[in-house]
Amino acid sequence: MTEPIGHHEGAGGGEFYVERGGKHVAKIEYSMRGEDVAATHTFVDPEHRGGTLARDLVEALVAWARAGNRRIIPVCPYILKTFSKSPERYADVWKQ
Repeated sequence: MTEPIGHHEGAGGGEFYVERGGKHVAKIEYSMRGEDVAATHTFVDPEHRGGTLARDLVEALVAWARAGNRRIIPVCPYILKTFSKSPERYADVWKQ
């Protein structure tokens, strides 16, 4: 089951996150570079690793980018690896 993913935008960046018990247990952080999105960090609490949280967060980031005609610069190694495994799936949002 996919959990609700929150999104917080601030001045110059933001994060997508999953919250359990009032605590962020997984998140992707990003900063804006003009109209582009630099996805800088992915984190999943060790107690919650091994599932789909990180992948679900990537998909939320990608959906948001598509909706706003944004391009993603995958600075975070996890996001770069995810994009690299399926380049055709992310071609429209991946700024290489």
